[in-house]
Amino acid sequence: MVGPGLRAQIALLLILAPGCLSGRCASGGYEGLPVREIHFLPEQQPYPARQLLEILPVKLNQPLRLAQVREAIERLYVTGRYADIQVEAEPLGDGLRLRFRTEPSYFIGRIAVQGVSEPPNPGALASAARLELGAPFDAADLETATANLRQTLQSHGFYEARVEPRFQYDPSTQQVHIRFEILSGPRARYDRPQVLGDPERSADQILKTTHWKGWFRWKPVTESRTQDGLERLRRWYQKRDRLAARLRLAGAEYSPQSRRVRPQIEIAAGPRIRLEVEGAKVSRGRLRQLVPVYQEGSVDRDLLVEGARELREHFQSKGYFHAKVEFRARPDGDRETIVFDVDRGPREKLAAITVRGNRYFDEATIRERMAVRPASFPQLRYGRYSDQMLEQDLETIADLYRTNGFR
Repeated sequence: MVGPGLRAQIALLLILAPGCLSGRCASGGYEGLPVREIHFLPEQQPYPARQLLEILPVKLNQPLRLAQVREAIERLYVTGRYADIQVEAEPLGDGLRLRFRTEPSYFIGRIAVQGVSEPPNPGALASAARLELGAPFDAADLETATANLRQTLQSHGFYEARVEPRFQYDPSTQQVHIRFEILSGPRARYDRPQVLGDPERSADQILKTTHWKGWFRWKPVTESRTQDGLERLRRWYQKRDRLAARLRLAGAEYSPQSRRVRPQIEIAAGPRIRLEVEGAKVSRGRLRQLVPVYQEGSVDRDLLVEGARELREHFQSKGYFHAKVEFRARPDGDRETIVFDVDRGPREKLAAITVRGNRYFDEATIRERMAVRPASFPQLRYGRYSDQMLEQDLETIADLYRTNGFR
């Protein structure tokens, strides 16, 4: 497909022979004259001259056809190696000399960033530019990359930074190496955060939890320090059964006069939600590991279903192969309790597994595909078994035979 710029360049060729768009003109028109020479300018091209001539539909010593010139520009353009193509024609003896004036497309090469005190490090800043190695170089992408760098620098407290891109063009590889020179300016420090929403805590308590203020002064702003402060707040709410608490950094207000940043934290404490297990004993620490609401920082049915499955597998690993786990919500005043009801059933031990009737595959080949395991010390004291696991193993063995031609 030819872009608007190339259509204009094709039109330039047509202007060279007005009124001679079809057939040969008796009064100096170029249509139909034989092409005696074809040149490419500059001489350094992405492809060897012989390959270029093979690409072109315009051939030496053949009559010039404007449709072929259009096609020649299209063919060169779709290679992706050219940003601009112009065609010129001039008389040469009884024919014509054609010149293809080209400008190469450039592709992104090395990305480097310098001028910033860590953090962030130069590698992190180069990644933050989000310029893909080998992608076509485009000025619009450069504007986006510069904006990305400024945003990353601000997250590390450099609100007065200036970003200046520098370019090094390599015609031999058609790569442009980009170096971002940064005048970072001073790193800002935190200021007292603005708390929005319904945190059910005072601003002073929230500030103390974030650790953004030292003994004598506010700490310098870094992205990791900001995220660490937010994570401390999340853990504070989780430890107090605020499993549905929501908080986010809503913004940050920078003051050039004081060179301080005032974070805006939006918090919704939510109701107290407590997790309990009835019918079996599970430590509080183990429950936090097995039920993913603590890791995800939210409570929904999918996470509770996953938690019930993890609890069931936990008891199955201890020999309660037929354990069942269900969950239910129980209102409890100003809080809600999620109860996992556990029916462990009898404790058993899987003593042995026997495979019979196998002729094509030996027992070791079949056993290595099975999840069910007999008891072994010390890894599996009671073995590994469940009805669901057994059904999956049976299907796995059947698939093994089906994929080898057995029906």
